[in-house]
Amino acid sequence: MSDPFPASDLDDVRRLLRAAGSFWSDTYQGTDLVESLLYARGRLDRQADTAFRELLDSVSRLKVPVLKREEWHLVTLRESERDSAAGNFASLDGVYTFSGEISYDVPVDNAYHAWPAPAALRSAPLLADRITSPRVTLLHGVDFVLRGGGLWFRDNPFDDDAVEKVNVFEGGEVVDREVRLWLHNSGWERDNVHLQFGYVLGLKLPSTRTYRDLVNAVFDALVEGTSARSVQELFSACCDVPLARGNETVERTYYDRKSLWVVTDKNAYRLHPDDEPVVAAGDELAPGAELGTALRFYEFNRGQLPDDLRAVALSPRFLVSGFYSDLVFENKTVDLVVEEDVDGYTKVSFEVGGFPADVEKFWGDVHANGVAAGQTLAMLLDRRPESARGTQPTALALPATVNPLGFLTANVLRNNYFVVKLRPTLFGPEALGLGPARLLGRIVPPHTACVIVSEITRGDAITMDGPGDETAPGYEERVLTYAGTTVTEAIDGGDMIEESVRCYQVGGHCE
Repeated sequence: MSDPFPASDLDDVRRLLRAAGSFWSDTYQGTDLVESLLYARGRLDRQADTAFRELLDSVSRLKVPVLKREEWHLVTLRESERDSAAGNFASLDGVYTFSGEISYDVPVDNAYHAWPAPAALRSAPLLADRITSPRVTLLHGVDFVLRGGGLWFRDNPFDDDAVEKVNVFEGGEVVDREVRLWLHNSGWERDNVHLQFGYVLGLKLPSTRTYRDLVNAVFDALVEGTSARSVQELFSACCDVPLARGNETVERTYYDRKSLWVVTDKNAYRLHPDDEPVVAAGDELAPGAELGTALRFYEFNRGQLPDDLRAVALSPRFLVSGFYSDLVFENKTVDLVVEEDVDGYTKVSFEVGGFPADVEKFWGDVHANGVAAGQTLAMLLDRRPESARGTQPTALALPATVNPLGFLTANVLRNNYFVVKLRPTLFGPEALGLGPARLLGRIVPPHTACVIVSEITRGDAITMDGPGDETAPGYEERVLTYAGTTVTEAIDGGDMIEESVRCYQVGGHCE
């Protein structure tokens, strides 16, 4: 963020004139020329002051500048390069509807005018045709936008008579025209966060506020020791979803055209417009408290089961060897299946999602391990008094139904597991994705496991009932045959076979 204007005497040309001396401010008649010279010199000093402040802030990982600020930067647009920006090509990002007139990766004929932007440009609040006394000023979000690697203009600057055009000559002939515009207070990618601190983590990402927050969350965990706060801040950065910053009270929640707002007595938090608040006016918020449904944290230290957690999938990494894919435990009531006299014991099971072979192996292992230990799952679920448990329980002595996820949270996950529930469609515009979440392996204690549940929003159905074309999906089938090699008892390699010996030192001892 730039300092409020005026931040110093460099921003007030009248003060600069008085500092130059009373002759220039009171006696000399051509003060306009002197003011212009002093203003131009002040801009150079102002840029040097900004660079020095950024250098000082780079010492702290909390304040390291995300982008390099340039007060003025010249951008040249050539008339021949109109609509050549990468952002002017149709892509599968939800902006365009492919209805037959628009094709993927083909320039779009629309009412906007796009030019390639400088590769390192990340923010551009204002464009002007001159630094002093501009005749044309363009505001970001009103007159132009920076998107998809291009500068998109509402009106073609070459059609504006107030904008000066410069002819481009080649061989003495005019081959093109240029428009030169000045970017004011623009932000540029210089990899500040990565070069100063992010390299320690071995993770290079574009310089954004969320990348800096991610680096700080991991550094906090490594320096102070892992806490719930550092894990929450890591996911908040990955998802670009705000959490409560401190002890504060909710004053109101409301929607505007672009966002959901949660306003407290200390801060105002912006969330996705399709999100729903989980707080209300009057609620007291602790640091790290959740504000919406895009990012939720659940701990099972008391065996509690949240209503909005619909299922948890345990990957083979959470299970013993031999499983092909996940086992899914849903938050619903299912029947308890009772089988009597299986290896001399009563065997119980309930509905678990996954590949049939994995489910069969899971319940087979549960029963076999119980038999080996002399205490099966059926015996643990036996509701008869202790004095009446001389025989194996039947269906009458066992519960008729069970909640798979409730059983899992109450008996397995309650001690050392926590769940992070994500809704990716509600992430913020600077979300880093879940790739950086691999850093959890560095900060989560070895006796604790984090289970990530990503809730995918159901979209429109796509029917593929035949061959596709440029605008509609489809499929085709074909059969390919390959002639197998003949079987032989011996192969004469001749000169095609060579042997070599390599020596490796696999161990050693130095004294």
